Amino acid sequence: ISEKTFPYEGGTFSTTISLGVTRVSPDDRDIEAIVARADRALYEAKHTGKNKVVIAADSPKVSA
Repeated sequence: ISEKTFPYEGGTFSTTISLGVTRVSPDDRDIEAIVARADRALYEAKHTGKNKVVIAADSPKVSA
């Protein structure tokens, strides 16, 4: 997204996006814990270069 320019009021602008994501498990019991994991991942994305997606390191493992 950082390479795209967007028209706005006779000019243009560009932007970046940082995302923090987490997997959700049937073992997760409350939304606050899920949001907290994603939030930690978001701050990691912002503090390690921005314009990226970070998956929470403590996300539940995916079973095959």
